Amino acid sequence: MNKSKILLLVKVLISISFLVIGILTLTSNTSNDSKPFIMGTIIIGALGLIISFVESITINKERNVALKSLEEGKLLITEKDEEISKINNEVKERRLLAERTATLSKILQEADDIKIASASILETIAKEIEICQGVLYVTDEKETGKFLWGAAAYAYHKLESEIDQPQFGVGLVGQTAQEKKSLYINELPNGYIDVVSGLGKAQPSFLALIPLMYSGEVLGVIELASFSEFKDKDKELFEGIKDALGAGIHFLQQSKVLNRYESEIEALKSQVTNPVLTEALPEESELIIEEEIIEDSNENEIPEEIENHEGTEEVNSNENSEGEETEDEIQKED
Repeated sequence: MNKSKILLLVKVLISISFLVIGILTLTSNTSNDSKPFIMGTIIIGALGLIISFVESITINKERNVALKSLEEGKLLITEKDEEISKINNEVKERRLLAERTATLSKILQEADDIKIASASILETIAKEIEICQGVLYVTDEKETGKFLWGAAAYAYHKLESEIDQPQFGVGLVGQTAQEKKSLYINELPNGYIDVVSGLGKAQPSFLALIPLMYSGEVLGVIELASFSEFKDKDKELFEGIKDALGAGIHFLQQSKVLNRYESEIEALKSQVTNPVLTEALPEESELIIEEEIIEDSNENEIPEEIENHEGTEEVNSNENSEGEETEDEIQKED
């Protein structure tokens, strides 16, 4: 019991005491002179009760207001706690999503072969998400247009050479590549995918198709099948890896092209050093050979002074030999 309630109770008891005393005194045989005092006592007691009643009502109102504010404060604290908990969960999920995306992207960054990297990516996704089958397609191009070839498969009952190679815009995979948008299907057509195991054959109902993008171009498509519906956090992961894996495929392809160019340059260098193969070299290589020949000729060139000196010595020797022959002829005539 708080202080205000104790004070109110004291006031009520005093007021009742005054009222009771006044009434008892009034009912007894008293003189007329004491009646004004007795009536004053009764009035004081009655006023005290009235004041106490009003204070009680005021205290109850204040108490109710305080309780209501307290309840609202508790509710607000509960809501804030829920919001903080929700934010913490979102931060954890974002961090986990970033870690998963970084793990998948790192596979391509450290890989040398697109097939090995694709197989590792599908295995990693299978550990994180419940999938029963998956294929990673990579974009390529030929005379008829762009198409997709299966770089790797997960839990696929067909051989790698039997995986379809859809063109852009053809089939679900080709449609995903053409539209550059993820596609989620909850009711697959009958016979679209069969999961074959030692226990028999089954058909999954849910399919996810994710285009792998780089600079607005589709460099691949991931096709994932599952017996259960993909969750929101799974779809967030798929959307997060679209650009990361697309960039990884791009740089892996560029690295492969660069390595091929380096090997071709080394082959050209070896041909330049081999005189037998110089005839089959392209024009640029012939120019390089001509420059090397000019440099060699410049190194072997004899200075003009030496050539002039040698020429003078040859002339003098010829003149001496002619003079000697003339003296021999004169002696013979004599």
